[in-house]
Amino acid sequence: MNSIRLIFAILVLFAVYALGYVQDTLSLIWTGLGGIILVGLLVFMDIRFHHRRTGQVLSGLVGMILGLILAKLISAQIADPILQVRNLPGLSPVALVILSLVLGYMGILVGKGSMGELRLFNTEVEEGGRRLMYLLDLDSLVDGRIVKLCKTPVLPGEIVVPRFVVDSLESMSTSGDQVLRFRGKRGIENLRTMEREQGVRLFVRGVPARTGQESKAIMEYARAHGATIITKDVDLERLATKNNISVINFNTLADQLAPEVLQGDELVLKLVKPGKETDQAVGYLENGNMVVVENARKEIGKTVRISVTGIHQTKAGTLVFAQLKD
Repeated sequence: MNSIRLIFAILVLFAVYALGYVQDTLSLIWTGLGGIILVGLLVFMDIRFHHRRTGQVLSGLVGMILGLILAKLISAQIADPILQVRNLPGLSPVALVILSLVLGYMGILVGKGSMGELRLFNTEVEEGGRRLMYLLDLDSLVDGRIVKLCKTPVLPGEIVVPRFVVDSLESMSTSGDQVLRFRGKRGIENLRTMEREQGVRLFVRGVPARTGQESKAIMEYARAHGATIITKDVDLERLATKNNISVINFNTLADQLAPEVLQGDELVLKLVKPGKETDQAVGYLENGNMVVVENARKEIGKTVRISVTGIHQTKAGTLVFAQLKD
């Protein structure tokens, strides 16, 4: 990835130099400085938003190139004549750099925001003339089973994640609450894992949603695009089914399959918070099920080996009891 960024940086610097108004040493310095700032900005955005898909990078790159071309045209046809009239020709490189930064950055934002509308970056899988699309909510991303499903042919179409879901995960990952922070980081890591998986067509798209009405926004988007919702939220499943929207609930599937954990199994688990009773500690399995470990409160924050002592089914899901393994 770093080698790709280096090649991209060299190409951007070359493009800035080729488009720049280079006549003397001063203009060369200004053009080079502008190119370095532009490269730094792009690399920062790439690192900051590394979980976005390749299609967004490509569409953002196209937007940046168009922005740089527009900046060159404006500089040559408008800014340079004005500076010539005012006897300030030495500021032409400065004007070009500023225009390149502003319009190049705007081009990136417009390009990435328009990715879903450009067929060049819109990969579709069709079956019987209908595009296959799966829409993930926040809980399904935190649930590790979505990663396993992506490694199988079960989900052959597009996998769409609303942008507000990614924003929520990022906010959770920096929360002061240990459990929220753990869930946020886990969701983001699952997103990265799916992104790296060969053959997975993962897209982060803007889905308009008001605060507190995210479920409604997910259903409206699914209905408009013929998508199947993937969730573990019982309420969302019930509402989607009532509105004739296709939905897959992980917990419903899990109830129909053999349990992943049996009494007597030995597991490796990270303990993240205290339990309700004295000396209890709590961790979570990959599928999101809670594990209560007896006499383990002093091990909170550590990864330990445990032995399953009991499994109980509740309305909220499966509750696993365990003890530390010597």
